[in-house]
Order: sequence, then structure tokens, then C-alpha cells
Amino acid sequence: MVRRSWMALPISFNGPLETIQEIVFFLSRAGYAGVDQSVSANWLDHVRFFDFFCRELLRQFAVIGTLAAGAGFAVQWRMLGRRVAAFMTVAFLGPSVLLLLLLGLDYDSFRAHVFHVFPLPAYAIGALWMALGLRGRYSVTRAGHRTRGRGSGLARRGLRERRSYQSARG
Repeated sequence: MVRRSWMALPISFNGPLETIQEIVFFLSRAGYAGVDQSVSANWLDHVRFFDFFCRELLRQFAVIGTLAAGAGFAVQWRMLGRRVAAFMTVAFLGPSVLLLLLLGLDYDSFRAHVFHVFPLPAYAIGALWMALGLRGRYSVTRAGHRTRGRGSGLARRGLRERRSYQSARG
């Protein structure tokens, strides 16, 4: 980051980072304090941004994908271990919920449009959770043995019910 700050202007818009104070200023986003905080912002604005984030999450993954991501969130603790699961949870909450709490923006269509790129890393984690939730018929345990997952039983039950419904209809 410091080396890139010495490059030409399109890359380094703050100028070269040469002292510890300049690096702290850059990392703390102190240069954006006037933009990130609004005097008139209140908790209702936070609630509206959170509602916007949830609607965007549903729009990105649809209802089924969002439910699968929720299932993947629950399963990750068993499948990936505590450290990786905790990292993924923090990686989801950081650029979404935590950022919403730290920023003091007024909610309007312009600022919602500015904000909509911030949770992109959270959507990537959500996609990983969705993949865990929609994992195939078998899951691999830590010992390497293949076992039937619970999701496969639900899928088989749904297919049986669909077939019985179709056969009953004629």
C-alpha cells in the first residue's frame, strides 16, 4: 500500500504515505469524515439502510438462495470449524452491519446508491454460505468418509411428494 501510494496520481489520490501518521490517517478514513458523517442522521437512517441491505440480499440470492445461505451459515460451524466460520461471519458482518453502524449517513436514494457497493464482500460470503447450504447429496466428514447429508433427505422427500401429487392429478 505504501509503495503504491508513491505511484502516479490516478492510483494515489491522497499522495505518498511516508509517515506513520499519514498511514493511520489513510486507514482510519479521517479524510472522509465530512462525507461519512451527517449531523442530521439518526437511528431511523440506520434502520432504512439495514432494510435496504436486506432487500438487496434477497434480490441477489432470491428467497431460496437466501434460505440456503442461512442454512449454510448454520452448517459452517460444523463443516469448516470455529476459526473459519468465525472469520466468515466477521467478513459478512464487517462490510454490512458494522459499516452501517459506523457510518452516519442520511438515507436517501443517492446515498443508498453510493452505499450499495460496500456490502459486495458480504454478498461473496453469502454466496459461499449458499453453496454450503445447497451442498450436494453427500457431505465429507473430517475423516474423509462420505455420509448422506440432511439436505439430500429433504430433496428426496420433496421429489416423492411432487411425484405423488403429479400421479394423483392424472
